[in-house]
Amino acid sequence: MLAGNCGVTLGVVAGLRALAPERRVAVLWLDAHGDLQTPATSASGFFDGMSLAMTTGRCRQGLAASVPGYAPSPDERTVLVGGHQLDEAERRLLDGPGPTWLTVADVRAGRAGSVLDRVLAHADAVLAHADAVHVHVHVDLDVHDTSLPPANSCAAPGDLTPDEVRATVLEAVTRLPLASATVASWDPTHDVDDRMRDAALRLLELLGTRAPAL
Repeated sequence: MLAGNCGVTLGVVAGLRALAPERRVAVLWLDAHGDLQTPATSASGFFDGMSLAMTTGRCRQGLAASVPGYAPSPDERTVLVGGHQLDEAERRLLDGPGPTWLTVADVRAGRAGSVLDRVLAHADAVLAHADAVHVHVHVDLDVHDTSLPPANSCAAPGDLTPDEVRATVLEAVTRLPLASATVASWDPTHDVDDRMRDAALRLLELLGTRAPAL
């Protein structure tokens, strides 16, 4: 799914459940931001900053429940990758009981595989039918460092290179079958020489090689 914002992922994951209720979905969420704000913690009220909070059942559950197939994604099957632009409430959540946080430093230290293995081992212990687990990959293109032209007005320095993004996605889809993917939030007015577009196309090519047969 090519999307203008991150909230679309909630609907995609809900659609997977509606189509195959027996399937368990792990969520790999690559983003410069935590997207774990709630109406109680957000200073701006920016709705898209609550996307992962809604997906994991932390806010706006009346609205989320109106989407057919919706159920909160368990923290033990949710991994935030990147996410260095965080408020204090998001940081406390990620340092404590919330989703697994795979930081930029983790990726650069080569820890992506071991972190994902730990998440999957926990999922295996929780689920009776671990072979039914698939992964949804969500990429907000602002997870790319601004050494590239920014994907949108929310991009910031200090995040991942295109090679690091693709390598992390490949680590995940090597371990679990790819169920679906969302690539979101490209604003071409910020992409002055189309390098972000080209990085996104290379990512889509990778995802396409792992896409399930229809």
